[in-house]
Amino acid sequence: MLALQRPSPERLAKILSHLPSVGFNHSAVGTDLLRETAPGFVLDEYGADLGEGAATFDAALGALEAFGMYPRAWTDVHCEVSPMTLGAEFIAVTRQLGFYGLLPCRVIEVENNSAPGERVRSFAFGTLRGHVEAGVERFRVRWDLGTDAVRLDVRAVSRPVGITRLGSPIARRIQLRFHRQAGPAFLAAMGRTDV
Repeated sequence: MLALQRPSPERLAKILSHLPSVGFNHSAVGTDLLRETAPGFVLDEYGADLGEGAATFDAALGALEAFGMYPRAWTDVHCEVSPMTLGAEFIAVTRQLGFYGLLPCRVIEVENNSAPGERVRSFAFGTLRGHVEAGVERFRVRWDLGTDAVRLDVRAVSRPVGITRLGSPIARRIQLRFHRQAGPAFLAAMGRTDV
């Protein structure tokens, strides 16, 4: 969904209230698309080293809950529950080229794993009808207990839909801008001032 003006909180609340009845905008529902990329979809993998230790992992979990990977200079996320809730719906609002994009999504997978040697938290979402891209994206925070390293890893599979197909080179540049800025945005959301 595109808009010329920033959507009001009332409009966003109304859209959020209707999302339970909105279907996905692609047939590959679930995270199978993350395991095997379908024809026509683009796979992106990126991330950031976040630091070391339990305090870093805890700060990263807080940033994950707050959608900290979304660069605040040009994106906002509106969600009434934690993204770590299966079925949670949210709207990412972006400002690009004089337009506001209202991008509806639904959480389709949540991981809270404390296996030997690592701690992992993640959520994955699928795009809903009205989103300018079709696909699935996973944000994962992993603490390797052997090395003490904490990392954010992102895996996304997408393709443009609707009018976005006409401007796919521009849409791709916007995606790549998000990829470059997600790590620094996440570190800032963790309270790191050295980014």
